[in-house]
Amino acid sequence: MILNLEPKFGIEIKEKWKVIPTMIKNLEFGIGAVQLNDCNNEEKDIVKNNLRSKTINVISNYYNKNDRLNHKVLIKNLYITRKFLKERPDLIVARADKGNTTVIMLKTEYETEMRKMLNDKVTYKLLKKDPTNKWQKVANGLVNKLVVAKIVEEQQGKHLKAKYTVAPRIYGLRKTHKETCCLRPVVSCVNSPSYNLARFLHEILTPVIEKFQYNVKNSFDFVTFSEKVSLPKNYVLISLDVVSLFTNVRRDLILKVIEETWDNMKHLVKIPKSVLVDLITFCYDSSYFVYQGEFYAQMESSSMGNPASPVIANIVMNYVIDQILKILPFGIHFLKLYVDDTIAAIPESEVNNILELFNSFDNNIQFTMEVEKDDSLSFLDVLVKRSNDKLITDWFVKPISSGRLLNWNSNHPRSQKIGMIKGLLDRMTKLSSKDFYEVNFNKIRNILLNNNYEMPLVDSVINKFKENLNNKTRSLVNSNNNNIRYCRFPYMAELSNKLNRVFIGTHVRLAFYNILRVNSIYSKLKDPVNKQQQTGIVYKIPCSCDLCYIGQTRQYLSNRVKQHIYDCKNINILKANKTALATHHFDQHHNFEFDKIEILDKEMNWWKRNVSEMIFIKTNDTVNKRTDTNNLIILYNDILKEYKSNRKK
Repeated sequence: MILNLEPKFGIEIKEKWKVIPTMIKNLEFGIGAVQLNDCNNEEKDIVKNNLRSKTINVISNYYNKNDRLNHKVLIKNLYITRKFLKERPDLIVARADKGNTTVIMLKTEYETEMRKMLNDKVTYKLLKKDPTNKWQKVANGLVNKLVVAKIVEEQQGKHLKAKYTVAPRIYGLRKTHKETCCLRPVVSCVNSPSYNLARFLHEILTPVIEKFQYNVKNSFDFVTFSEKVSLPKNYVLISLDVVSLFTNVRRDLILKVIEETWDNMKHLVKIPKSVLVDLITFCYDSSYFVYQGEFYAQMESSSMGNPASPVIANIVMNYVIDQILKILPFGIHFLKLYVDDTIAAIPESEVNNILELFNSFDNNIQFTMEVEKDDSLSFLDVLVKRSNDKLITDWFVKPISSGRLLNWNSNHPRSQKIGMIKGLLDRMTKLSSKDFYEVNFNKIRNILLNNNYEMPLVDSVINKFKENLNNKTRSLVNSNNNNIRYCRFPYMAELSNKLNRVFIGTHVRLAFYNILRVNSIYSKLKDPVNKQQQTGIVYKIPCSCDLCYIGQTRQYLSNRVKQHIYDCKNINILKANKTALATHHFDQHHNFEFDKIEILDKEMNWWKRNVSEMIFIKTNDTVNKRTDTNNLIILYNDILKEYKSNRKK
């Protein structure tokens, strides 16, 4: 069944000609990124046109010779599954909260749980209207203050400004490790009013958390620490986990922490305390979202999905732990923290008391506890084991893990799949004591076999890895790649790698992604952004004749349409430099059908969006001026004619 595959499993595009516009805009971006510092403008044009000629030859040969599909059964199953789900709107398919698993649940069950969560009057408040414009103005006011106070440069201020924002979207992920139906709320804040300032706040506070004595950066950092630990007798390992940390870090608590610890952090924070407080307050005040067309404020807490939430939570957790340790009536041998996961060694006699002590500090910050079993305890993806007075570690796969990795049958480059195996082996050996290597090599073999990797290939990679490991040449990073510029490009078997070879000799490489993935048939849990609020798009407006107008805009589509409608008013008939749309309207006395506007492409990158606009002007019967495509190299004409003819079939 197609849903057994991991969400990012790549599937070939059946109608390959549809990818042509995407290929060209990404190739143009890659070619434009090629640095030719020692060449004059004429020489640069020659080199870049030479690159274009080579890529066009590769693409033309591919389309002339390649009309077969490598995985017809997969493609067929995808369309069958998509049709089935379309006929069953009562079902929801989504990824689970943890474990890289896929869940299927009744839509009514999902919506009931979401409503139950949002009806919590202590945490959420229903708003009367969309506050997006309000918070966008507040955000930009704060940015202006940062610029005036010379805390940020004017150019950085422009990047921090909130423009054409949309309301954050909330959705729930099923917690499959819970016996009852339970959802983890996630708020997608991308392009929301607070997003840029929240990222700025994250950057400002990151140096602070890097200095905390309890923090570990990752599993590797913890393993390095554990190698130095000598555990006293009668001490046991425990782990503590905070219940719903982000939604329980209250505004008053983080502001209290800033006030009390400012002297320790001010040399690491590059802004005054008053500005820091303003930014934190703004992030909390502007914590809102939309669900099924209704807007909610999140009261006094931060959301999972806000870029500032992890760093704020980390600061609070370190403060909470520091305060608790000061009042504990016994000593803790060590304690390490990663966001909301804590591991510690405490006297065995205090196991029954410590949870109550931790939970008594703050009513909102509540912990659950696990005690070592059979001298072992898991922390992150490490199994920590006691060996006499020492700690040894083993690579740990959580029981809820689906075991799904990059599948061998996925539409990805072979090199990426081999790289994934090497990365998995490298991670395992860095997290495991040598005594566990062989067991884990077999575990990895089984995982890879379950993901359709063939045993001879797996054994070959593992044996080569072992050889390098014994020779201590385990580095996976090529230091010569530091200056490489990677540009996104859709992966198409038998084409993409050949195109990548064209860029050999430059510092540009293509980074492949799949246009069609299994998760394309997953349910859309977030409220969709309506067409009029779309930004960064190429659009098509049909005329009452058979022609159309192609345009592109970074602003809201509704704003751009209003401008077009205004341009067509009679008061502008004598206006100089009219758009092609207005010129056609006045010269031919035709009316454009603004209610039938179509979005052809969504692209936030300005360069790519302009190339995309020119491509669609070339491949549609338009009223646009000839000069609108002057910057699109004529070398692409034949490929675009092929695209246009296929689209009209």
